[in-house]
Amino acid sequence: MGRKPTLNRRDLRDQYDAAEAREQEEVVESEETEEEADEDGEEVEEVEVDEEVAPVKAKAKKVAKPKKPAAPKRSRAAKVARLKAVWVIFDNAAKEVETFDFSQKPLAETRLEERRANNTKGTYFLSMKKIPLDS
Repeated sequence: MGRKPTLNRRDLRDQYDAAEAREQEEVVESEETEEEADEDGEEVEEVEVDEEVAPVKAKAKKVAKPKKPAAPKRSRAAKVARLKAVWVIFDNAAKEVETFDFSQKPLAETRLEERRANNTKGTYFLSMKKIPLDS
């Protein structure tokens, strides 16, 4: 069984619109001929106009109102969390082992040396880290 042909809806709509336009032109022409005959003073036969075939009014396009310039979007300022610096001793897996205040760097260095001397298998290192002030 063959496939049913697809209808081109755009062409069908154009044909329908063209047919409506022709009907409107015929109605307008018949009215014009009546008026011309009246002006000549001759008797005119009245042409019956179907009331059903009323001229279709074209839809008026809506005129867009000019938009006011939009106010710039206000973004909230990000809350700046206050940070404090601390010294942290990390092990080989980058886990925090001990934490010292920033002013206690000499103490942190001595603890680091003690850990390095006591434990020959693992390695340790000292690094500064910034953490929120609340902690």
